[in-house]
Amino acid sequence: MEDLSCCPVLCRLTPLLLLIQLLTGGSLEEFSVLGPSDPIVAVLGGDAVLSCRVFPAMNAEDMELRWFRSKFSEAVFIYQNRQEQKEEQLAGYAGRASLVRDFLSQGEAAVRIGQVQVSDNGLYTCFFRKGVFYEEASLELKVAGWASATAYGGSQAGGGIGAVAAGLRHSHSHVGSEPCLRPTPQLTATLNP
Repeated sequence: MEDLSCCPVLCRLTPLLLLIQLLTGGSLEEFSVLGPSDPIVAVLGGDAVLSCRVFPAMNAEDMELRWFRSKFSEAVFIYQNRQEQKEEQLAGYAGRASLVRDFLSQGEAAVRIGQVQVSDNGLYTCFFRKGVFYEEASLELKVAGWASATAYGGSQAGGGIGAVAAGLRHSHSHVGSEPCLRPTPQLTATLNP
């Protein structure tokens, strides 16, 4: 028989803490949150999907889910009590951010941002909470886009200004040729005459 005299407080405290956690709505299920390892690239004016998942896989329908920018209070989207919560959402995402619910029961959640803007470029955090336990993961959105040369003082005679975030570069050398995307490690801007 083991001598428990060396840990009388710890041995009695552990079951008590577990009981308190269960009585206050806590969960003994721990998980981690995983996001994409590479930046997500979205085209200016298109849609971006910011996805995260819990590991091990478990139903996320009753979890609090939150996507935010640099601060927890800068909410892009909040899902709590099985519905969207708009009170804390940044005004710039109202009407543009929505939850992709397809795989919530399998622990995967995503927010779709419509009509992607240059200001959407940057870091995001996805946050999952179940009871008192929570985890988060970071992800990066890179915005790529095209604008008319006339918007920047150029002529309208056939050119455009292109800017693409790290990961893709637009190459278009002749009128009528097919554009293609090529990998590149930095942000580039080009003027096509």
